[in-house]
Amino acid sequence: MSAELPRLETRQDTLTQRAYDAIRAAIIDKTLPPGGAISETGLARTLGVSKTPVREAILRLREQRLIEGNGRAMAVITPSPSLVTEAYEARIALESQAAAFAADRATEEDQAELADLAARSMAACEAGSTVEFRRYDVQFHQRIARSAYSPLLTELAVNAIDLTDVLRRRDAPMTPVSLQCARDHVRAAELIAAGEADKVRALIAHHIQTVRDRVISDYQEAVATA
Repeated sequence: MSAELPRLETRQDTLTQRAYDAIRAAIIDKTLPPGGAISETGLARTLGVSKTPVREAILRLREQRLIEGNGRAMAVITPSPSLVTEAYEARIALESQAAAFAADRATEEDQAELADLAARSMAACEAGSTVEFRRYDVQFHQRIARSAYSPLLTELAVNAIDLTDVLRRRDAPMTPVSLQCARDHVRAAELIAAGEADKVRALIAHHIQTVRDRVISDYQEAVATA
């Protein structure tokens, strides 16, 4: 493997997360190209760490379906409309239920953080800052998942959010953000704070469906013009 990734500091307590972040970033910017073969040994050597944190990072990336195969036959997932569709369908099922649980279980701290992230996403949208909006968008949806206080559901939902984030950033053009998307964040935070489980479940499901349709359209356009 010839890809050049940045070497990591040797703090054992953070090496797995650092390895995960470095490999994930390399997938997004295609330093590790779609369909490209990877190996624990090669990644560990490039990152300047032992194979253990790399192995753990790869396991997490495989759980998210960003890496496929195992052992000596591992590769970065290749783009496909079916993968994008499946990833967003998983999010619809998982995150809409997480939002309903959050409406019943979120603490005042959770509610305040959701309101703050929604406001930040709105401000970024109004300022035309796509990068900032995407950052707050992911943080907002992950916070919803964590506010469900259902560990397995949260883990699955966060994995689905991470997968769609990578696929969107790697395989679809970064089109201007939608003001309606930011408005949905604000409304979802309000519904969770009000304890409106059924309403926020429906809102989040529709919100993710709308994003899915847009991402698939962007992906198909990118393929057509490649």
